[in-house]
Amino acid sequence: MAISPNGCLDSWPYPDWTGAAWDQTVWKSINLKDAFWACPLAEECRNWFAFEWEDIEMRRKQLRWTRLPQGFTESLNLFGQALKELLEQFTPENEVQILQYDDDDLLVSGEE
Repeated sequence: MAISPNGCLDSWPYPDWTGAAWDQTVWKSINLKDAFWACPLAEECRNWFAFEWEDIEMRRKQLRWTRLPQGFTESLNLFGQALKELLEQFTPENEVQILQYDDDDLLVSGEE
């Protein structure tokens, strides 16, 4: 368990790197920066993320996020969990290992 920024116990701990193949020759890091914007919000959750926008011509308007917003403190955590579920279904070729934490991935292999 880890402590999330809001002080709650977080079931999304730091990754366990003990199983990494440290003798491999190819290491590639991938940062899926801002990829959580690709995660759609359920219709019943969208009102939680409503905000007002004021435009001189159109006046004040209320808008809602339809994707996981950047300003939500748990966006990265939720995206990391969704990515983990997807990666668990993926079987890489040539004994490639994928180590993942939040939106950062490390691919390890003995060959390119």
